[in-house]
Amino acid sequence: MKLIRFIVLVLLLIAAAIGAGGYYVTHKVADELNEQYAGQKIAVTENGKASHFITFKEVVPSGFPLKISWDVRGVIEETESSKTSFTSPVQFGYDLLLQKVFVSYAGDIMSSYKPAKFKFGAKLKIEDYMLSVDLPVSMGLINTLRDLEDPVQIINHVGDINLSSDRVEIFDLIDNQKFYDKKYENMKLSFVPQKTYVSLKDLMTNIPQRYVVRYAVETNEIKVPTRKLPDSLFYVFSAVPSGMDMRANAVIKTAGNNSREITKNLEVKGDITCSGMFASVKNFKLDYKAGSDKLNRDYDLAIDSKLHLKKGAFDHLFEQYKLISSKVALSPSAKMIDREINYIIANKQAFKFQDLENSDYDFNLKMSNYHDQDKTYMKINNLDISSEGAGINLKHEIETNSKGFKTYLAKGDLLIRNYSAVVEFTSGYIYRFGKFRFLNDAARSLYVDVNKTFLKSISDHPKSVSNDLSFNYEVNSRNLKKTKLGSVTVDKISELYTLMLYKKLFDNVGSGGDVLERMQKILPGIDGKEPLLQKILPHISGGKSIEKSIKKEIDKVLPKNAQDLLKKIIPKDKLKKGFLKDLFK
Repeated sequence: MKLIRFIVLVLLLIAAAIGAGGYYVTHKVADELNEQYAGQKIAVTENGKASHFITFKEVVPSGFPLKISWDVRGVIEETESSKTSFTSPVQFGYDLLLQKVFVSYAGDIMSSYKPAKFKFGAKLKIEDYMLSVDLPVSMGLINTLRDLEDPVQIINHVGDINLSSDRVEIFDLIDNQKFYDKKYENMKLSFVPQKTYVSLKDLMTNIPQRYVVRYAVETNEIKVPTRKLPDSLFYVFSAVPSGMDMRANAVIKTAGNNSREITKNLEVKGDITCSGMFASVKNFKLDYKAGSDKLNRDYDLAIDSKLHLKKGAFDHLFEQYKLISSKVALSPSAKMIDREINYIIANKQAFKFQDLENSDYDFNLKMSNYHDQDKTYMKINNLDISSEGAGINLKHEIETNSKGFKTYLAKGDLLIRNYSAVVEFTSGYIYRFGKFRFLNDAARSLYVDVNKTFLKSISDHPKSVSNDLSFNYEVNSRNLKKTKLGSVTVDKISELYTLMLYKKLFDNVGSGGDVLERMQKILPGIDGKEPLLQKILPHISGGKSIEKSIKKEIDKVLPKNAQDLLKKIIPKDKLKKGFLKDLFK
């Protein structure tokens, strides 16, 4: 029993000594800070110029006996354009139990733009905001503190850097309207020192080369526009969209030795899952690797993601746009975009946005870029966008000569899966904009039919019965007219498409009589003076007897794979010698 009493007594004496020492240190530090800085403007410089000024009323010891910490009361941050006041004390110090250096805050922040009488700004209600750094007590740390020559040496013992916050609500100063509500936010940054640092210069020329970031945040849904907040040196506010629940992780590696070299052999691997008001990302993976090019131009990039578009997503998006539209349309070009968006909103039923909702989408990309002397090579190994069996797949590579006159060679393969569905989807949007806005339903249906048939006819395999279309292409900047797309060259595409459009119109209106008038009932904007149409109309309207087609003439105008298209436009028995030759003069 005597031994136990002795041990307890010794422990109590040690605790009392530590407590007394802590009490003395905290009060001594508080007295010195108050004497030197209380009530004075402390300038924070940026690029050699004072950008922020910080003032405080007093520093008071707090947290005893579990913390060696201080409360800083009456903290105010000011810039030329803003003022940020902390109504509660800002606390900083060392947590003996958690072994962390920390800065924390709980209370209100009044953040306003100058002049304050206009009340432009916000009131932030913050629960348990903390920026902390793991700094466990060890003999190594004690020895470093004993022999300390530069504060940077403490970094050798630092663990994770943590930024966390419980609920944050933000209210407008003018009408007290709440425009932001965050449930919580957590970020953890870990890094591996490149060496044992002895000075600030040593750190800045040998920065850590491996970092791990873990991030999580959740916000409540708020149906009002967000506002811009003045910058704060202490409180780091991240404007995550409302109604968001997100998790993200990333591993970052670099071969750089300083901040300017951070992109040298940079590697980033990350994954994100999130759910918002409009959509949810079930899985987003990023893999980026920089090459050895001295100008940091070479890289390999891979993205693999799955997106779910929620029911009612577009209604939510349109509601959000209405809240900010008055701020968007400030320039002539922005006003034009605003008009188009409002047109879409007013006609959202016609655009059938609901067909896109409650669906899953896959997006995959794998590409690389590298340089060799004066040439640049970019290759898309795989670009795939798809949903429910329909979509596109692209493989592309391009070689660019950057010396002298810039030239390039490109080639690749485009695959459209379930092309009929893809064409119907894209055409449904394209033919509701610009000059196509006022088309009638018959005209839109005509264009969709033309697009399907046209793409099929110029694809690699026009006679295939597959639901998929492939287009091999080759482009040479020295001879763009002979660019190959599928089974044709691009200099023939405009003629072929026009012929196909006329063919479909003729099928609808028939031959004989005033064909042009009947065509214009479907497409009012069709130009009867268009040269190609003027050459065809007499033979369709007048019912003249035309001699048989000369195959040689067709070969001069169109590639073999596209001849069937022309034969469908004018019946074989109504073609006369030289007609095709005249047609494309």
